[in-house]
Amino acid sequence: MDGPPGEDAFPPSLTIRQTRLARFHRLISPIPAVVVVRSGVKGVATARGTFDVPEGFAVLIPGHTPLSIENRPKAEGLYRAESLPLSWAVLDQVYGRGGIERSGPERLGPVPLSSGMEEAFLAAARIQAEPEGYPDRVRSHRLGEILLWLAEEGAVFGPPPHREPSHRVREVVSEDLARPWKAGEVAARLAMSEPTLRRHLATEGETFTDLLADARMTQALALLQASNWTVEAVAAAVGYASPSRFAVRFRVRFGLAPSEIRGASART
Repeated sequence: MDGPPGEDAFPPSLTIRQTRLARFHRLISPIPAVVVVRSGVKGVATARGTFDVPEGFAVLIPGHTPLSIENRPKAEGLYRAESLPLSWAVLDQVYGRGGIERSGPERLGPVPLSSGMEEAFLAAARIQAEPEGYPDRVRSHRLGEILLWLAEEGAVFGPPPHREPSHRVREVVSEDLARPWKAGEVAARLAMSEPTLRRHLATEGETFTDLLADARMTQALALLQASNWTVEAVAAAVGYASPSRFAVRFRVRFGLAPSEIRGASART
């Protein structure tokens, strides 16, 4: 990734790199994704169980679902995976056209990559990386191919989750995490008053401040794994003018310094 992420119905694919073993608890993505492990092993823990995704396997990562993720580098010191983010609209279109039942819980994987799956995944990732010249319907079709391949192997996303107020807050603030969001501003975007928003969040055991901080840290982790930005640039992209304050918050959230995600060779 070369520059700050922009908003798109078709988010760009990401190459995730990590040089040390790390476990990240309660990661929540605002959108679903397909991940292919290229080097090392990804451990995934959900409320329904745990499983490993070895090299050469794909896995579905649901949106708005707390997951614990453990990325385990190979002996030579590299974990690498490719993530293909999806939109909820694309999922609805693909599963609807394919007549795929998704009323039950997610069937996430892991799934060994066949040659057809690999071809479909690479085609979708290529179009996401260089979208010029590809109409939206073509891009949706390409994304649909990998989802249909995975469905053939029994890996299917569940129905769209009920969008709790906390989910909607994450979606809004994730549009621009560098922005100094205020609870009243987000509440207005959600067509409710600030007290009403805070009351709804309280029933979920959440606060606006904690949700904003967690969305920022989750995006910061993704940027550190998938870009060549300096720690200072990542901090600024998620709303921290002070890299040192950002580093303290990151360590509290994930248990390691931002520079440790990439190893000693990382630029800081």
